[in-house]
Amino acid sequence: MAHSIDKPGDLLVVCGLSGSGKSTLARHALRMFPQELKYMNTLTTRPRRQDEDDIEYTFVDVGTYRQMKAAANRWDESLIYGNYYGLNPDDYIAQLEQGTNLIVCSTPSDKVVGDMSDIYGDSLKSILVKTTPATSAERLRQRNIMHDMSRVALDAVMLDDGFIADFSFDPSGRLEIDTANFVVLIERIIHDKK
Repeated sequence: MAHSIDKPGDLLVVCGLSGSGKSTLARHALRMFPQELKYMNTLTTRPRRQDEDDIEYTFVDVGTYRQMKAAANRWDESLIYGNYYGLNPDDYIAQLEQGTNLIVCSTPSDKVVGDMSDIYGDSLKSILVKTTPATSAERLRQRNIMHDMSRVALDAVMLDDGFIADFSFDPSGRLEIDTANFVVLIERIIHDKK
C-alpha cells in the first residue's frame, strides 16, 4: 500500500567539468553519510577506465543496454559524448518517496539536468562544482586520463550556454578542505527539508 512520508528524499546531482572532482566529492559524502545517502548507479556503454569500480556505473555493451531499456516501463537516458547513460527511474523514485537521499554525478548540461528534473521533480537539487577548464584539464593529466581531455572543452561550452545550478561549490584546490566543505553543503541540503 502506498503512503506518503513527511520527508521525501533528495536527488543530489553533482555537476561539473570532467576532472572537476565531482566524483571524489560525491564518494566522500557517501562515506560521511552512509545511512542517509546512496549512489544512483547508472548503466553506461562508456568503456571502463583503468581502476574504475562499479559504484557510479554498471558497464554494459550496447546490446545489453538496449535489452534493459526495452524491459523497463520508462527510462531515464542521456547520450553524452557518444555513450549511453541510463536507468529505470521507477526504483529510484520509490526510494526517494521512502525518504532515501540519492547522489549522482553529471555533466553541467541544462538538457541532462532538465530531463532528470522532468522525471524526478522537486526532489532534484543540482550542485555545480566550479573549476576552470585549465584546472580540470590539469587534474585529468595528473590522473593520466588523457583521452578525456577534449571533454573539458565540451563541458565548458555547456556551462557557457547558461547552466545554472541550485547550489554552487567553489573548490579551494586542497582536498581535505574541499571534502569537509562539501560535506557541510550536503548536510545542509539533506537536512533542510520542508
